[in-house]
Amino acid sequence: MKLRLKSSIHVFNICKVGLNRSVNRMKAFVAGIQDICTIDYPGKISTLIFFAGCNLRCRYCFNSDFLEFSEKFLRDVEDVKDRVLRNQPLIDAIMFSGGEPLLQERPLINISVWAKDKGFSVGMETNGTKPRTLKKILNMKLLDFVAMDIKTYLEKYEDVVQVNTQIAKKVGKSVEILINSAVDHEFRTTFVPGLVDVDHIESISKMVGQDKWAWQRFRYDLGEILDKRLIGRDFSPEDFRRFESLSKQYKNVVLRC
Repeated sequence: MKLRLKSSIHVFNICKVGLNRSVNRMKAFVAGIQDICTIDYPGKISTLIFFAGCNLRCRYCFNSDFLEFSEKFLRDVEDVKDRVLRNQPLIDAIMFSGGEPLLQERPLINISVWAKDKGFSVGMETNGTKPRTLKKILNMKLLDFVAMDIKTYLEKYEDVVQVNTQIAKKVGKSVEILINSAVDHEFRTTFVPGLVDVDHIESISKMVGQDKWAWQRFRYDLGEILDKRLIGRDFSPEDFRRFESLSKQYKNVVLRC
């Protein structure tokens, strides 16, 4: 079943409710904070901020427990900043993840401006479904690094993300924006047995061109998988050898399987 989700306008209205309840303290939907992360922002030690709420329902998502904009995730933005500052001696960056960070534009900009002022590099993971917001924040020069998920090739997108709101067209626009930008970025594809496979590589390659492209392995043991039918699926050793062999044909590919 494909879903139609509430617009980001609805999200901002909830944020305003939270803001009014807390005497003008801006709030954000934050599902969690990982104090120290050495993986998501390549070459940096970062604090990872998980924004709750997502406009996709990817079958293999392992963060399915915070896809909704639930009020239980509302946190003062100042509290998020305080948490980051506690890690300052150890980190040199912050990284937004999700969920989808671009659905919370105001808190995202607020924290990014603050982080840049404190001397942190700012990175963000995105699903690429909000190209206008992405372009706006890039033009503000608030991001030093962007990692964009490429779920599959555009013609099959709705089958993977289970949402039918012209998502593929928006993703294609975001890819174009990043390729033409000066910001450091990479594209990431998670390969899932029977869903996103080696047969998709050539079509996805045409989307990302020569820009850095990370191949990632599906892990059903990392969290709460949305589609329970995927639990237990894994690639065989022969499959991994095939991925490794294919990766050598693309100079822009980083294998993270």
